[in-house]
Amino acid sequence: MRYSLLSRFRGAFLGTVFGEILGAYGDSWQLGTIPQNQQPSSTGRLVVRGTEGLIRGGRLDLADWCEASESTNQNESEKSQVILLKESTLVGVNTTAYPGIKRTSGDIRAIISTVPVALFFHEDEAKLRQNLQQVADVWQDDSVLKDGTLAIGYAIALALKEKLNPDTLITQTINYLDVETSLVQQLRQVEVLLAAGAGLETTLKTLIPRGTTAPTHTPVALAFYCFLSTIEDFRLSVMRATRCPKAQVTSAIVGALSGAYNSIAGVPVAWRLALGKQPVDNSPLMQLWGLNSEAELLRLAARLLATWSGVYNADKFLIDPTQVSAIAAPKVIKPR
Repeated sequence: MRYSLLSRFRGAFLGTVFGEILGAYGDSWQLGTIPQNQQPSSTGRLVVRGTEGLIRGGRLDLADWCEASESTNQNESEKSQVILLKESTLVGVNTTAYPGIKRTSGDIRAIISTVPVALFFHEDEAKLRQNLQQVADVWQDDSVLKDGTLAIGYAIALALKEKLNPDTLITQTINYLDVETSLVQQLRQVEVLLAAGAGLETTLKTLIPRGTTAPTHTPVALAFYCFLSTIEDFRLSVMRATRCPKAQVTSAIVGALSGAYNSIAGVPVAWRLALGKQPVDNSPLMQLWGLNSEAELLRLAARLLATWSGVYNADKFLIDPTQVSAIAAPKVIKPR
């Protein structure tokens, strides 16, 4: 086993955080100079809420992915575009108990919020597909969003099971989606570009021809390119993603993929130290995810792993920082 499952869980969470921070603020955040007039919309708080729900119930509860407009959406600048969630979308969820539930249809950023679902159901492909589809349905019946959610979730699951082969990942993902869509077509293009050793500029020109608008699913295709082109280098993958359109969501997806694959060991120490030096009230982690510190984030990842592995009381898991555990999906840990 190359990395422990705990380190991969933590890597996925921390990678998503740093990807979103860099995509939203660039390098300026390390100097503590977050523009006060710039409050990029974020699904980070929804990730935290959804993760807490998985820990609390030990299963997916769609109500945890439903946010009241007065809490999570209070910093959104496009409230006029937010639509009321249809009651029929949430099967088995009493939406009347959540009068403030709102969602933006077709918002590709929603993929970020499904990272904890991919982590929690990674060992079973059938359950993974079922639960990812249910969460994607919260954002209305959006096929582009659903395909992107399945593609990213499947890649994360392969990384956690140490079955991710960079040479065959895109082909496996296309087979997993099992449908011909515009996203699949772009993934095929990315596969050809990677085989040819194409650079980022060439890839952008191919996926987004001059004079055209980037399709909604392009951040997913670009995330696969940025991740696979420098798969062993977390920093380079994320920094490359910040140069792409819709940098905040593209970088966050790349961070989740690379974090799950390279684990927390791949996250640059300099970034982690810089995050720890930020004042809590102006920290990008607080601004985007509503968390006070990295330690709180890592604790959340450990509790999610504990719930997945069947620990009776996840809140008491890894209280001792010196404790070392070896936990993985079945048949991953093998005798030498």
